Amino acid sequence: PIDWLKGGEDRHPMTFPMVAFGTGFLGAMLGLGGGILLSPVLIEVGMHSEAVQATVASFVFLSSSLATIQYFMMDQIVWHYALWYGMVAVGATFLGQTACEIFIRKRRRYSFITLSVASVLLLSLICLCVVGTKTVAHDYDMGKPLGFSFTRLCNSGRGSIIRPNVAMGDGVAML
Repeated sequence: PIDWLKGGEDRHPMTFPMVAFGTGFLGAMLGLGGGILLSPVLIEVGMHSEAVQATVASFVFLSSSLATIQYFMMDQIVWHYALWYGMVAVGATFLGQTACEIFIRKRRRYSFITLSVASVLLLSLICLCVVGTKTVAHDYDMGKPLGFSFTRLCNSGRGSIIRPNVAMGDGVAML
């Protein structure tokens, strides 16, 4: 038999499905990408850090490609931005992957990948707190309501998510 829990009899068999459900739920509700939530979960499950890096990179590529296709189908792509940021992303990915591979192969320490994942998560947390605080302060200064409202969430008066874009003729726009 396969030891799915890796000798950890103290974990209930429903632990991983519940963590996967929670990860998917948070990702969908908060709009967070796969790398922010998926990396720590896969590391906690016990996957090797190189496998986590490859899995998350594939997931991010897939989700980014789907978002790009969606924007393309709605004719919402600003091409000069897309090309510029696309080139920067490809260059940074190549540089980062090459530097990580050289460092890891030279030192034979795979913990560097885990440390880099933790560093990105910490930086994301700090940036999220700063941007959120600025947004709340701005909304407070403008006198906007700060409480959660199901009315504003579910009944914005616009009907569906995709609506005709009046400015662009017959096209559609995402709210």
